[in-house]
Amino acid sequence: MPLTHTVINKLQPSSTSIDTKRPDKHSDGNGLQLWVRYTGVKSWISAYRWQGKQQTLTIGNYRDIVALHDTTILDLQTEIWHGSEPLTGTSPRPYPIDAFTGLLQYVVKAVAHYTQAPTAITNQCVLGALAYMGQGFIDTTQTHANHPNISGRGRKR
Repeated sequence: MPLTHTVINKLQPSSTSIDTKRPDKHSDGNGLQLWVRYTGVKSWISAYRWQGKQQTLTIGNYRDIVALHDTTILDLQTEIWHGSEPLTGTSPRPYPIDAFTGLLQYVVKAVAHYTQAPTAITNQCVLGALAYMGQGFIDTTQTHANHPNISGRGRKR
């Protein structure tokens, strides 16, 4: 079940969580989890494997992330780019580096700072990472018409 804002607000610590003082773990897919601690605090956690061992990375407290005044979803087409861009006759518009707000903007600026890469490139990398993470939630039909037909393996001699 997807963890929507409504579902998350209804989550409460279970009696097992209160007794054992271990968090209840609710998965949203692809390693993204919401942990509900016995105190009622809800935190986003990214679970992954590193060198064969289970690791976790705390993204942040759910209430704090939602409480940020700039935690919104922007419609880039209408709010930032104002329609499609003509292919000829005009100079291109600058990359909208302020398209991300809140936590994502912080991530973009931190990556740009530590990698010394241009902000537009780090912005595009974060956008690509988000698209990759979202693939598990999109139901599409995949055709293999453009893939080469591999009938044998190895080199011909």
